[in-house]
Amino acid sequence: MAGIPLTVTASPQHRAPARSSTPRNVENVVLGKLHFVPEYPSFYPDELIGGRKTAWLYVCQWCYSYSHELLKYAAHCKVCPCKDEPPPGELIYEKNGYAIHQVDGEENKLFAQNLSLFAKLFLDTKSVFFDVSSFLYYLLILQPPKSSSLLTNGATPGPSHGQVVGFFSKEKMSWDNNNLACILIFPPWQRRNLGQILIAASYVLGRHEGRFGGPGEAIECAGAEGLPVLLVRRSRERGLASARKEDRQREGHQRKLLDLR
Repeated sequence: MAGIPLTVTASPQHRAPARSSTPRNVENVVLGKLHFVPEYPSFYPDELIGGRKTAWLYVCQWCYSYSHELLKYAAHCKVCPCKDEPPPGELIYEKNGYAIHQVDGEENKLFAQNLSLFAKLFLDTKSVFFDVSSFLYYLLILQPPKSSSLLTNGATPGPSHGQVVGFFSKEKMSWDNNNLACILIFPPWQRRNLGQILIAASYVLGRHEGRFGGPGEAIECAGAEGLPVLLVRRSRERGLASARKEDRQREGHQRKLLDLR
């Protein structure tokens, strides 16, 4: 990616207003080969997205670097160091074609910053973009079928390691014991109940860590029909039941991956 200014170097902390009242400044987004329309204003630096308003923003599907110039974007995608590697972080869940990776914002700072900036396009109250060291990110990964290189919606994922289709984040240390700060299923994969997987995972992890506070009051969410309260409650019950089951199983042996059944 040398010579291609796709990412941003900025102050360690940058926060958005609690509620956005400004119009969208990015009209169209391309993630890999998928096109969709953002819902909210971005906080990408003006000098890197072509001014205060840009018609097209191109985002790398592997590292979430970005550019408003198609040629620079195409050049980056050819040499992206993440293209032939699995998504960052530690594998903590894998079942039925989906996996979850835990990513430390401090250890993968640039990736977490780029992911947070991308998420702001679909989360009205997303507030943390650059001060990511105190957060953990949990990536939901759609694994490609063994017999085909195509995703379920016909899009080509690129590497054989799968495509990130959403994530949730949480603070490493939450004074309110919240197990969820931000959750997003990317637009092409919404309305498939994938948010339930992430919510269940958040409660299983919270149980392991002794967190019983649930989502924060100012939870930022999008996808899965907005993750209504009933869905959160059902996923919470399923997550807590899974956590209790894991507690019993660990009495006999140590398990490496989460069990969300």
